[in-house]
Parts: sequence; structure tokens; C-alpha cells
Amino acid sequence: MLSRKLFAKLEARHNFSKVFGRNWSCGAVLLNFGQWGISFDRSVKKMSPYSASRYANLVAATLAPLVAYRKAHGVPVAWVSMNPSPLAIAASRRQGTYAKTLMQHRMIECPPREWRMPHVTHAFNEAARDEVARAGVDYLDLEPIALDLLDLSFDSIHYQDPVGTALARAVLGWHESVIGKV
Repeated sequence: MLSRKLFAKLEARHNFSKVFGRNWSCGAVLLNFGQWGISFDRSVKKMSPYSASRYANLVAATLAPLVAYRKAHGVPVAWVSMNPSPLAIAASRRQGTYAKTLMQHRMIECPPREWRMPHVTHAFNEAARDEVARAGVDYLDLEPIALDLLDLSFDSIHYQDPVGTALARAVLGWHESVIGKV
């Protein structure tokens, strides 16, 4: 997976060819940046959420240099789907977080100021899947793993057992399946 620092640079610049031009010693590149475009952070900044078509355009713009990187360096590349976010506040192993409180509160307002609802993340995943297929890059679909257990998130965004373990196994399974096949 890309480091948080590199991820921030990629998202901010959208100039991936300069970043991926480096000779890394990584085994694979997995990428997704979907939830920021539909998070409450956009409403705080008085911005509208991304539409699925805008997201698809960003995915397409991201994939071109990733495909070039894959061809140049022989490194497997995959787009990772977004996980759904919980709809309810539940008891948590982690003490109530600022994000957790705001997320559910803003999701049920009218109009909502938080758009990470399952039907929205699913539409974004489908838009990404179409662009990934056009680019010939692998699509790692993790959405079904978390969907049925989405309220098990410890902070309304991230998952631990049993979902986290299943997500990790899916990523490792993909990685093992592509090593040496590029």
C-alpha cells in the first residue's frame, strides 16, 4: 500500500507520473482515494460532494500513469473499492471519536452534510470499476466483505476483526495471485 505521505502528495497534485517515475522496490501498488470526495469535510469547506461521474474522471486520470508505471516497472497495480461506512453509532472499543459523532449526525440531517452512505459508496465503486476495466487494471472489490457487517467499525471508518482480518486476507490473496505475473 502507498504510504500516507505519498498518498497525500498524489491526491493533492494529480501529477502521478513524477511520483511514480521513481524506481521503487515495492511488490505492488494498491490505490483508492474515494471517501474524501463524499465526506463531511466537503460541507465544512462549503463544497459540494463529488458526483459519481467526477469520481470516475479522477479515477481515469489516476489510472493512466499507474498503467504506465506497471508497464515500465513490472509492478502489479490494482484499484481498491471503498468500504461502506456505518449508519449508526454503536458501542465502541475506542472511546467516542469526533469523526464518529459528526458523521452520523451529518448523515441524517436534511439535506445531509455527510454522504458516505452505502448506496453512494456503491455508486462510486461501480463508476471506478468501469474505469478500471477500461484501463485493464485489477479491481480489488472489498465492498461486499464489509457491507453485511458495516456497523462493526470501531470508529465509523475503519475495521478490525472480523472485517479487518477478511479485508487483509483479500488484499494478501490478490497480492499472492499477481506476484510474477506482470
